[in-house]
Amino acid sequence: MYIVEMNEKNMADAAECYYNSWLSSHSACFSEDQLSLYNVDRFINILKKDNTTDRITFIAYDKNTVNGLVTIDKLRCEIAHLYIAPEKQKNGLGTKLLEFGIKQMTSINRVYLTVLSCNEIGLSFFEKYGFEFTGEQRTLKNGMLELRYMYRKKK
Repeated sequence: MYIVEMNEKNMADAAECYYNSWLSSHSACFSEDQLSLYNVDRFINILKKDNTTDRITFIAYDKNTVNGLVTIDKLRCEIAHLYIAPEKQKNGLGTKLLEFGIKQMTSINRVYLTVLSCNEIGLSFFEKYGFEFTGEQRTLKNGMLELRYMYRKKK
């Protein structure tokens, strides 16, 4: 496995992985009608918007296949996205990418992220890693509840 910064050439492959992983982890949260609004192009647009100097996406490859991605937001001290291809989950890749993302924020002691309350896979993963619920939550336009978590870096 190797990790590279996302660019225009690998963005579509990253979006494909992002979409498949997102669909796998969120399908229980959305109706079929809502899910039909999502496609790879929508995730390409998300990644394009995230491709700034303060928000960087890194992609995990195995040979020539994208197996996961992590987006960090240095200004907000936040892991904005962490998605692993469904067939590659539960083999340590998520932990490796999460640790990689956290290490990119070198001068930061606390790292944040948000997770939909219905994303049981994500909630379980982040809590197992050591993220703690901050008590902050917000209701999104679609009525879903988004929970904010924090991780304290070990010194």
